[in-house]
Amino acid sequence: MTSSNYSTRQLTLEDSVDWSETIDSIKDVDFFYLPEYLALFEHMETGTKEDSFCGKAHLFIIGDDEDFIVHPFLLRDLGWTRYQNKSLYGDRASYDVVSPYGYAGPQAKSGNSSASEELWKAFYDAFHKYCLKNGIVTEFTRMHPFTQNSSRAPSEFLRESGFVVYLDLEQSVSEIWESFEQRCRRSIRKAGKQGIKIHSAKKSEDIDSFKRVYDSTMSSHHASKCYFFPLSFYSGLARMKGSALFTATIDDRVVSAGWFVSCGKFSHYFLGGSDPEHRNLGSNSAIMFEAIKWAKSMGCKRFCLGGGYQGSESLLKFKMSFSGKTTAFQTFRRVHDQERYHTICRTMNIDFGAGEYFPAYRDLTQIKPETDTISAAR
Repeated sequence: MTSSNYSTRQLTLEDSVDWSETIDSIKDVDFFYLPEYLALFEHMETGTKEDSFCGKAHLFIIGDDEDFIVHPFLLRDLGWTRYQNKSLYGDRASYDVVSPYGYAGPQAKSGNSSASEELWKAFYDAFHKYCLKNGIVTEFTRMHPFTQNSSRAPSEFLRESGFVVYLDLEQSVSEIWESFEQRCRRSIRKAGKQGIKIHSAKKSEDIDSFKRVYDSTMSSHHASKCYFFPLSFYSGLARMKGSALFTATIDDRVVSAGWFVSCGKFSHYFLGGSDPEHRNLGSNSAIMFEAIKWAKSMGCKRFCLGGGYQGSESLLKFKMSFSGKTTAFQTFRRVHDQERYHTICRTMNIDFGAGEYFPAYRDLTQIKPETDTISAAR
């Protein structure tokens, strides 16, 4: 069976009711597929044009009455690259697509391992044609580490991107506690002795405090501008079912905070930060334990603490103090329009064969001052 034997359709936020109903019928769906979540990225601006999570939210659907596959993504305009070959493409714009921040990728209604090989092949064929037809040059997708969607993807487009740490929530709370490393349990006890109090709240002052400690943490790690989210992003996140904000206070001052999300079987440590002068009080560990208990009360089966990044050995060590269980994390990287991709890179004086960053034209280390957006405006 080919892609032509299945029907396809594309939803946007204007079709949010249809989107929600479609998602609700899917086995093992996660928070990062919800239209309300993608709406946060469509309605905000953060980072730079070259390095941004923002875009127009879409849900691509292919299938029949028996089964179907959905693929959520954000469509990003490439007008900032200053590339437009009118002799080849006329006035048609160029775009790329990226999965929403978190773990997503294509998801089958019946479960990724149960859906037929024919349907999976039809999906990848149909989405490639969709991209070519709509001026989409590249695709970058963070595949879901638990739903096995990477096992159904063409292997030539997959890249190993490390691993994530997770905790099995199908244990009792006491069993979970005993599974923590001794230093983790000691840290949680220390927080209590130091007078740390953990709160679950989403008032405006709590959100302000979260942004303060989160931004401070990101600044200390010299994070990219795209990781600094506006206040409206957190306000929207607070309104979503399945999101929880925990703060740690001492003398009524927030010294640590963490944001967590859950949907169906899965819960995730989403964002977090702390004041550097209070990091040794055990507040981060205490917040994590409260969030784990919350996720279990929500009926989740797996709690994802995420992975690490280069230079984040202490963060990874912290996460693994809660669980030694890990699973591989992969990204899907595909150039849909090779000619246009190469031309964009050459126009920007970028070596598309150098380094691991994808797509290369978004590699800030390669973008020269004379070819950036600011210089172009001048």
